[in-house]
Amino acid sequence: MLCFQDLRPFRPMTSFSWHLQLRNALDKLREQVQRFSSVVDAAEDQVFGSFCRDIGVANVREYEARQLKLAEEESEARLRFETQIARLTHLYEMTLARWTTDLILLEDLSLRRSN
Repeated sequence: MLCFQDLRPFRPMTSFSWHLQLRNALDKLREQVQRFSSVVDAAEDQVFGSFCRDIGVANVREYEARQLKLAEEESEARLRFETQIARLTHLYEMTLARWTTDLILLEDLSLRRSN
């Protein structure tokens, strides 16, 4: 007896049915990821529970988000500081070059006047 699965290789899939199968598979994967994330979150809460209570955060994910935000702010502040240092260093070098040029010109003028 011929069954449906035997006929399947002979029947072309429409792009819609292929898309629908992919979407269903993706939804199932998302559900699995969510279940695994919940298990990991529960384990983290158990392991880091006393630490989180001691520092006054709801869970370790909140602590990590706070630390990440602080690190990003620190990085941005460091970048602004380094940019300002570079700008001031450039200004100093340009001013020094200008003063050196002016000094040479003044010395040259002074020598011409004395001759």
